[in-house]
Amino acid sequence: LIGSFPSARYATLAVVEFLKPIPPIVVLPLVVLIFGPTPTMAWVLVIIGCLVPILMQTISGVDDTDPVARDTARSFGMGQAEILFRIVLPSALPFIGTAMRIAAPISLVVAVVAGLLGGGPGLGKSIFQAQAAGNYPSLYGLVLVLGFLGLCFIGGSRAIERRLLHWHESYREVSV
Repeated sequence: LIGSFPSARYATLAVVEFLKPIPPIVVLPLVVLIFGPTPTMAWVLVIIGCLVPILMQTISGVDDTDPVARDTARSFGMGQAEILFRIVLPSALPFIGTAMRIAAPISLVVAVVAGLLGGGPGLGKSIFQAQAAGNYPSLYGLVLVLGFLGLCFIGGSRAIERRLLHWHESYREVSV
C-alpha cells in the first residue's frame, strides 16, 4: 500500500529512514519491561528487527512495477485489488524474496541476542548459561548449532524464494 501511493510513501519515508539505523536490541529494555523475559519478548524484537528491511524492499518492489503494465491492466477493466494481486505483487516478489533472505539471519541474530541479554528462553539463554558456568564444550556445541540454524534459515529462505519465483528470469535455467 505504501509503495502504491506516492503520498503514503513520502509520508512514511522519514519514519522508516529514521528507524533503519536503530538496532532492534536498543529497544530491548523497553520490550523486557512490557513483556518480561518471555518468548513474546523475543518475537516482538524479531518483528522489530525484520520489519524495516522487509518494508524497504517491498516498497522498492512495488515502486518498481512497470507503469505500462498497470495502465494496461486498468484499460482492460481490472480493479485496484485485481491489479494489486495480478500485476503489482508478482512484480514485487523478487524484491520481497530478497528481503526475506536478508531478514532470515537478522531474525536469528536478534532472537539469540534477546535471549542473551533479555533472559528469555531459547538458544541465547542456553549460550549465556553455558558461558557463565564455564561449560565450554556445551558453549561451542551451542555455537555450532547456531551456525547450523543460520545455514538452515538461509537455505530455507533461498528454497522458498526459488519456488515462488520459478518464473522469474533470474531463476530460469540457461540452455545452450
